[in-house]
Amino acid sequence: YIAITINRAEKKCAEIMRRYGYDAFAATQKEKRTWSSGKTATVERVLLSTMVFVKCTDTARRNDIAYLPHVHRFMMDRTHDLAKVATIPDKQIEDFRNVLENSPVPVSVESRPRNLGDKVRIISGGLKGIEGKLLQVRDGKNCFVLELGILGCAKLEIDMDIVEKIED
Repeated sequence: YIAITINRAEKKCAEIMRRYGYDAFAATQKEKRTWSSGKTATVERVLLSTMVFVKCTDTARRNDIAYLPHVHRFMMDRTHDLAKVATIPDKQIEDFRNVLENSPVPVSVESRPRNLGDKVRIISGGLKGIEGKLLQVRDGKNCFVLELGILGCAKLEIDMDIVEKIED
């Protein structure tokens, strides 16, 4: 499920959920920042503001989560006739976590990918085994796209030597 937080408290909210025994995470990645003063530091940047991913098994537990500090509500999926609480498959979340933790290049999240191409699998490195689609962007760079259900996709630059095409 996707919990929507208040006051941009994604990391704090995920921490509180974990303390209560839930499998939760805020989508963050480490990046170097340089301030105008010249000071540089590695910071943990939130990729999806106001969103925390949390795994729970039933409606009663989800209702308990809704009353935790910093939780505003759960994201709804209104793509169907009846609105229901939005979910993302476990495999997509596991792959997304892996991409965020192990990608050697920055990851961006795109709400709607364009010009999706072949389905591919990464065959080496820290992201080995993750499947997604290949996208070539306007400047000629090749990108790997990991679908994230109703959220869109995570996108990162990829070396063509470490992907193989998957036949449908």
